[in-house]
Amino acid sequence: MSSNRATTEEGVHMPWWHVPAAATLVRAIRTTCRLRISDPQGVIAGTRPGPMIMIGWHNRLLFMICTTPQAVRRKIVALASLSKDGEYAARYAKAFGINCVRGSSSRGGFRSLVEMRRRLQDGSMIFITPDGPRGPKYKVQPGPVILAEKTGAPIYPYLVNASRYWQLRGWDNTQIAKPFSRLDLVVGEAIHVPSGLSEEERRAQIARVEEALLAITKDRDDYRVAATKQ
Repeated sequence: MSSNRATTEEGVHMPWWHVPAAATLVRAIRTTCRLRISDPQGVIAGTRPGPMIMIGWHNRLLFMICTTPQAVRRKIVALASLSKDGEYAARYAKAFGINCVRGSSSRGGFRSLVEMRRRLQDGSMIFITPDGPRGPKYKVQPGPVILAEKTGAPIYPYLVNASRYWQLRGWDNTQIAKPFSRLDLVVGEAIHVPSGLSEEERRAQIARVEEALLAITKDRDDYRVAATKQ
């Protein structure tokens, strides 16, 4: 017997219709907001050729997706975990025209890596939340660096910052932009990862990628202060 309800990893039951409802709410808020785009690399403008890996924090997903131009969304393939939460994310992304590869570092990792390599070869733009699906918040996991190392595709930090937002409870503190706020969609500089890295070199590249993404994260200083108090 099928059900229209599902259980998240935290055990909270949510009906599937929450996904289109969330998409409708985000679209409504988006129409009231001013959007400012900083794209010196030409990623959004489409002047940067070749395959690429885009990374953005898990708590920015709701508005990163809706502020990305439709022409760019059609080229993106996002990585979503095999969990129920990943299913919600995949359905939400699909509502905005973004396809997903399912898997994570803990489940389906090798299969998703193979599929993302294939998609990159086909010219797709891969999008990964490097601190997902379970965190820690604002900590880059090895996945995007390994993918860049194996494929030669550059990594681009990709983030939206809201001038005013609500922040939900949970490991990632999901941000929901408030109506009439300003949304800044920012693309960072390309990060090229060498091939054949040692474990120590890979850790250094992960730290480099993490710092580059934090550099365009508006609340990075608040997060770092909070982290030092833990």
